[in-house]
Amino acid sequence: MNIKIRNEKISEVLSSPPDKESAGNIFIFALGYEERSIEIFNKYIKRLVMPKLCFLFDDYNKHEIPKKNKKCVEDGGVLTDIVQYSNYEEVIIKVKEAVSKIKRQYKTVNIHIDYSSMPRSWYCRLPTETIKELSNKDKIYFWYSKGEYSEESKSWPSAGIDDVEVLTGKASLRPINNRSHIFGLGFDHLRSQAIFSVLDPAYLISVYSYSEGDKNMRDKIQDVNLDLINSSAYSIRLPMDNLNFSISKLNETIKELLIKGDVILVPDGPKPLILALSIMPDIISRPGVICLHIKRNEKYFRPINVKATGSVFGFSLFKNDQ
Repeated sequence: MNIKIRNEKISEVLSSPPDKESAGNIFIFALGYEERSIEIFNKYIKRLVMPKLCFLFDDYNKHEIPKKNKKCVEDGGVLTDIVQYSNYEEVIIKVKEAVSKIKRQYKTVNIHIDYSSMPRSWYCRLPTETIKELSNKDKIYFWYSKGEYSEESKSWPSAGIDDVEVLTGKASLRPINNRSHIFGLGFDHLRSQAIFSVLDPAYLISVYSYSEGDKNMRDKIQDVNLDLINSSAYSIRLPMDNLNFSISKLNETIKELLIKGDVILVPDGPKPLILALSIMPDIISRPGVICLHIKRNEKYFRPINVKATGSVFGFSLFKNDQ
């Protein structure tokens, strides 16, 4: 599939009311365990007249922040749709149904997805699953509210690892296959070490991401992952707030590695990095590029409250078949 990606600024995209005559808009978001779940809704979306599809995890009653978030959006006139954290199939079906309804009413559709508090099993599937339903004039916007990471992140609680699944891509059938692994790194060093031990890569490239000028975040990621970075053939630093550049750099790196063997992508770290790594097999669309998702271990997972910094990073995704 020929996909085009462009960086976007939310203030510019949503600065004027949607064109009701020709373009339909819908906003899709999730109320997670973090305060930043409602940052984009409160700051940019609440007053705009468009359908809003809000998902809420079925364990929200066990946590104070999701309960507060639920009240906030419902006070704003938005109903919440309760789903299981792991049930991405139901989420994708409901998103497609909502998009299909909009498409019956308008010539073009703009889908706005706030993935700040979505599980990776949702937001990493939504780009390719949703774009299948769209025409060349439609767009999907992905918005991410940057989190404020406190000193607690230096001793970030590990989500552990459970199962390994192939998200997308397929292996090549070449007889000599010197596989390379590209690991995404974040604050969860114990989890990264466990993934490294299980996959035991022969040739490792580490990738980490932070927003430009955020020296604190950069230093933390480098500090907690120093051993993995030193074990890598080389490491790549990508800007969190420039997904277009990140995709271009990953595309270049993967194609160079494909010459000698398959490339296994293992996303982790900040959500924009996870998303960028996860959609690469669909962007490159060649055998030999595989993305693995490592499921968290529910026994060790502990929700962390992440507050919003006020910065929002975004990009648009659309077909480029012309």
